[in-house]
Amino acid sequence: MSEPDQKTKLKRAVAGVMDGGGITTVGVIDDVFAGPSVADYRSDEFEEFWAEIQYVDEAISELSGLGLSIHGPADIDQDALRTLEKNRSRLVHLKPSFDKYLAPPFDAKSKPVNDLCDCLEKDLGRRVVKNDGTEGLNETSIRLIFLDYFLEEGKEAESIRKVCAIAGEIGTRFSGGAKPLILLMSSKHIAADTIANLRKEAQFLGSMFEFMSKDEFVEVTKLIITLGCIARSLHERQRIQKFVEGVENSIDAAAAKLRESLRGLSFEDYAYIQKLSLQREGHPLGDYISWLYSSYFGHLLFETIPEQRTMDALTFAKLPTTSFEPSSQFEEIYKNIVTEAVEPLAGHPRDNRVAEADSPPFLHFGDVFCDGGGQILMVITPECDLAFTPDEKDRPFDPGKSILLIPGSLSAQNEPVSARMKTDFFSYKNETKRIVWEPKNLVSIPHGKIRDWLGRGGYRREARLRLPFALEVQQSFAADLTRVGMPVGPPIYKPARVEIACEGKDKKIEVLSTLDDAAFIFHAREDEFVLSRTCIVELGDIIDKAVEVLREAKESHVQRGGQPQGHDSRIAQIQELRTNFAGLLELAGPFKLPKGSLAVKDLPVEIYRNHSGEGNYTSKKALMFNIVDPSVATTTELAEEHPAGAVSEDAKGSD
Repeated sequence: MSEPDQKTKLKRAVAGVMDGGGITTVGVIDDVFAGPSVADYRSDEFEEFWAEIQYVDEAISELSGLGLSIHGPADIDQDALRTLEKNRSRLVHLKPSFDKYLAPPFDAKSKPVNDLCDCLEKDLGRRVVKNDGTEGLNETSIRLIFLDYFLEEGKEAESIRKVCAIAGEIGTRFSGGAKPLILLMSSKHIAADTIANLRKEAQFLGSMFEFMSKDEFVEVTKLIITLGCIARSLHERQRIQKFVEGVENSIDAAAAKLRESLRGLSFEDYAYIQKLSLQREGHPLGDYISWLYSSYFGHLLFETIPEQRTMDALTFAKLPTTSFEPSSQFEEIYKNIVTEAVEPLAGHPRDNRVAEADSPPFLHFGDVFCDGGGQILMVITPECDLAFTPDEKDRPFDPGKSILLIPGSLSAQNEPVSARMKTDFFSYKNETKRIVWEPKNLVSIPHGKIRDWLGRGGYRREARLRLPFALEVQQSFAADLTRVGMPVGPPIYKPARVEIACEGKDKKIEVLSTLDDAAFIFHAREDEFVLSRTCIVELGDIIDKAVEVLREAKESHVQRGGQPQGHDSRIAQIQELRTNFAGLLELAGPFKLPKGSLAVKDLPVEIYRNHSGEGNYTSKKALMFNIVDPSVATTTELAEEHPAGAVSEDAKGSD
């Protein structure tokens, strides 16, 4: 297939993806559509322009004919610039100086946006609605909006204000329906924190927000692939948007019901609950009411959200190609459902001697004690056996009752461990840790001696595991057949370097490119990885280089009297991959992270994990992708476990 045919095939594939996502109209909001601004220029460019025309009567007359009164560089303001730009095609005497000094800065600024619009209109057949940021959005058919970060060149605060105003208008204009996906764009580098802060301030939904550098608009093929990667996820994004809006809309009503219920409790309600239900059990009233209303609020919040059913049915056949690293938001939420904050160990709140060091300690099931050096103890004695009342005879404190403690140790969250019993996402001293439990080393201490025993060991109560997590630890010790279905935590990810290579001269491995942070390794139940969007988009250039290397390798081999070794076939395969959009998406993953290698079915790629990059090229595939995972050894160090002739692993099938 010729290169023009390949590009046509790619354009059709991506256009089909956009049609499937309902993206027929695209909005592009950028101040370039209003014309040039003074901030686009250096002062010497105005001075040089004026120096060339100030003594040319015809040029000064032409300025007057345009309604411009300019007597020096200081008079060249925004109105003058935009008048000259608007009349560029009709300029005569001003044209040489305008084209030399005033046109180039604005042309350079507008080129990426014009390239984007041309690609959308001519290559992908979309209708483009252009907006300079000062007009309203009247097209409710828009499903994709490119929004410039610097809508007021040189005035970042004003730009952010405009972006926030546009965000509010989008929220109003598209209320009740599917909102468009926002792609923030900029010609300048913007730090990730700045982008995140803008998203928060503008109240854009995280799942409906992306960022693209205008540098990505220059190469059409790369831009088309990027647009396809983004467009294919629009339906899933919109489902998430509806769910989030459903939750947001129910918050006020749920809070009002909670407030009404809380204020409606009478004095007698509190008295009866405490005296008749809690007194004999020794359960503090405040703790009980807090638990009751936190559970009730969750019920109120989610009882009437029909969008949850849509979310329940949502699955992701493919992980998204990424422009951002996965956010830490899920991790922050999950950490707070694993544990709850507690105060240091003290006596019962109804004990008159609660502040004294020898008052009976009031323990709870799931209490976690840390010694400051990484050692952990957790109370696994059932709550009912820990309860006592300092002011009732029915349930007195029993100093001889055994308190069961299960030991454990803290480790880094992303460290691989072989232990079956562990608790992830434990927050300790502002770090996310993992607790590895030792269920066979149980400790038993009398209730009356446990405070002194913990103190001598340097243990301090730091947290309390919430019920399902504490029950799982308890049941791991008891070997009970009843298991607890645990909430699934977010995957732990880390970026990895990707080295892409092919066969070079003398059948040696030749590394074509090394891309930092081009893959994300996810540590979940199985180690998996995905390739980043950057890796997929840059692959075209890498393939071009691979074609040259393979041709040189073939020529060198033939010159030495050898027969062709499939070089032409490999070249054809990778050239086909270059514009095979479906193949590129397939290559993004996810894949199981192999111990040795993994041949990707129907694609000319074999994936390795920590290959040394040395020696002969032994893969039957045209390209080798080496995922550099710093947590494991190189394949040279693993040679005994995975000899070169071993059959490669394949998460998606094999040739």
